[in-house]
Amino acid sequence: MMKKSNIYAVEHVNQRNTKPKVLELLEMSGFYEMLKKRDKNALILLKCNFTPTSQKNYKYGTDPKVVNVLFEEIVDRGYKNVYIAESETHFSDAFPDMTIENTARVLGFKGNVVNLSKDKKTKFEYANGTIELSNTMIKAAKQGFLINCPFAKNHEVFVMTACLKNIYGSIPAKNKFTLFHQQKSGLDVPMATHFANLATKPHYNLVDFIKGIDGDERALFYKPLEHGKRGTGIDPILNKKYYPSGMLIAGNDGLAVDKFISVKMGYKQNESPIVKYHADEMGDFDINDTRIIGSSLDPLPKWKKVSWLWLIHGMIEHQLPVSEDTIAWGIRNYYFDKELSRKKG
Repeated sequence: MMKKSNIYAVEHVNQRNTKPKVLELLEMSGFYEMLKKRDKNALILLKCNFTPTSQKNYKYGTDPKVVNVLFEEIVDRGYKNVYIAESETHFSDAFPDMTIENTARVLGFKGNVVNLSKDKKTKFEYANGTIELSNTMIKAAKQGFLINCPFAKNHEVFVMTACLKNIYGSIPAKNKFTLFHQQKSGLDVPMATHFANLATKPHYNLVDFIKGIDGDERALFYKPLEHGKRGTGIDPILNKKYYPSGMLIAGNDGLAVDKFISVKMGYKQNESPIVKYHADEMGDFDINDTRIIGSSLDPLPKWKKVSWLWLIHGMIEHQLPVSEDTIAWGIRNYYFDKELSRKKG
């Protein structure tokens, strides 16, 4: 059985109090003690989620405000090699200017960016397949300080997504859809996610769950999410709003954090295929036996689960023999934000 790790949370977080809430969470979760153990020249990598922010909805990823507070806290203590990291998908081919570097700058992330898709890679054999991982991620996990900064939300195929799948997002290959959703690599997404979390296990997870995406998350492909009062109609496309979850969550064990978030969303703790596979391989445990500081296992009120209709739709869609290049170019005028691609240095 896997050793259980504490989970820390702060609640009632909003755009006005983000910085003090992040500082509160860092203090209560023992982050500064962990940081002190690292050499001032150590590689410190903040793996964020902002590839999808090339869409018209800029909040479909980790909030730069959260990451920038963390970044400044590290740099202000004299650490010299601190980087933001993310990989690309074939969606970026729709607009060549919409690189990870440009997207990070436009969104307001501080610090230098490592584009993991341009990084040198190491090839691994796992189960009946192969997977290539970023050398920078491997180095940060083995010799430095790897910090996972995901955005928690519903997911059309995997029920929910947070810590574990954000590390899957570090896989350098731009054709992750073909390799793992369609299993051309011999691995499916839960298997690839499990191995990536084994080889590049984060030392610390800081989850942005300030504004959640509940219900059928695909609805935001058609219309950007809106701030303010949530819609009351039955049409998920016309009435999609952010869920005011108002939480920041931290912990050393991504599996425990994902189980906690799953329960907060009203799911079973292993309902996500990604969480279940990783738990089965690592040795499962009950989240009820984990110490939770700053919150409880009570589900968020009125959080809308992703519907079975959309889960079935997503699974079928991901088996269609359509290349990622076709997808990228087919949707380039559908929901990509042209203005973002024009904002250069």
